[in-house]
Amino acid sequence: SFDTAITAVPQREGYIFKGWKADVETAYVDGKISAGVYEDVVLTAQWSRDCFTVTTVTTTGGNTAGDGIYDNGETATVIATANEGYIFMGWYEDGELVSTEASYSFTVISNRTLTAKFATCYTVTTIAQNGGTVSGGGQYEPNATATITAEANAGYYFVGWYDEDNEFVSSDAEYNLPFKITENRNF
Repeated sequence: SFDTAITAVPQREGYIFKGWKADVETAYVDGKISAGVYEDVVLTAQWSRDCFTVTTVTTTGGNTAGDGIYDNGETATVIATANEGYIFMGWYEDGELVSTEASYSFTVISNRTLTAKFATCYTVTTIAQNGGTVSGGGQYEPNATATITAEANAGYYFVGWYDEDNEFVSSDAEYNLPFKITENRNF
């Protein structure tokens, strides 16, 4: 019988040592094979990949996907989907914005908790009447600014922008809305 220490060194990054497996029945004390082994023993180091948990938290206004347990170094993709009337604002971790993309991919190297934040959105609708095209309409986050643009077709000229009450608001073909968007608007 003799006392010896055996050390296992990881062969690849991302693996952790889980223990020894012996080819004969042995006794372990403090992670070492105890004295009293009187025959040859083949020890096999047991390894497992590090795994981390990705958790998504949803605020009012949408849903998330992509939670789960991932191997160290694996790519995770979390996806935020806004409900009708809401817009996705971003993924946050510990109060800090980490991505404004609704589909956010990253390499997993630790446990992560990501919060998907949504806000009520407002719609700016632009409608072209009689001989032109318009742009700039769409969904906007609260207090955003917008620019709407009109382009007349050949043989036509731009007359002006009118609001939902059919009141004239501007003769500028490219019109920067002079207010923060806090409600649905039609032009």
